[in-house]
Amino acid sequence: SLKILNIGKIEYERQDYHSEKNIFPIGFKSVREHPSMNNPKNRGFYTCEILDGGEKPIFSLTPHEDPENPIIRTTCTGCWIVVCNKINDIQHNRKTKVTVSGTERFGISDPNM
Repeated sequence: SLKILNIGKIEYERQDYHSEKNIFPIGFKSVREHPSMNNPKNRGFYTCEILDGGEKPIFSLTPHEDPENPIIRTTCTGCWIVVCNKINDIQHNRKTKVTVSGTERFGISDPNM
């Protein structure tokens, strides 16, 4: 499940805050339920945020199980790849390549956005 907490502010002057397909509004914040990175039998919540990184946005993904260790990347997909790889590790999944839509997981591509 996904809950959008803040739609953020559109930054139209800096080109890396938008693309042909997506907008990356500064201050955007959502919470996503997803399998836990620590316990394969549980689900956890993750706070997704888009921060002002100057020329380019910064994407932050904070697991509620470990709020002191947010995952910070230059793309939203990069954040979710870290999560999926950790989940694969604890589930002893042998996938060599993880594919995930960061914009979908963050909620940016949600049609209600």
